[in-house]
Amino acid sequence: MLFHPMQEERLQRMRADRRFLHRVPEQGWCEFQTTYHIFHTLENSSARLFLGPMLFDKDSLLGRDPAVVQKARQRALQRGVPAHFLRLCGHYPGLIAQWKFSSDGPVSAFRFDMDALVMAESHEGKHRASRVGDVYC
Repeated sequence: MLFHPMQEERLQRMRADRRFLHRVPEQGWCEFQTTYHIFHTLENSSARLFLGPMLFDKDSLLGRDPAVVQKARQRALQRGVPAHFLRLCGHYPGLIAQWKFSSDGPVSAFRFDMDALVMAESHEGKHRASRVGDVYC
């Protein structure tokens, strides 16, 4: 055995998360499935979670097409994202998770992009993702 069973379980979960997230690539401002996946993963942790419109200055947003965002919300609903979660997000995917470890000490912030590029995936047999059934963003 290479890892302790608990570490192995965590590693398997990380692999499953990575595979899931790469199978549902979502373009910018449309990451409702990705946001829900992360929210669902963290909702029982000690993190405070912030969602939706409270994260953005709506007057400063660029590159959003409301029609594309609405289609992404509908797609997320059809793929199992709960309607109440989409209501919390409004038309603004993304989240902030905040952990407080002590009252004093340094603060660290990490930012992760969740969007993918919109492009056609190769389905040729020689393309590795086609052979193993994965789609990568």
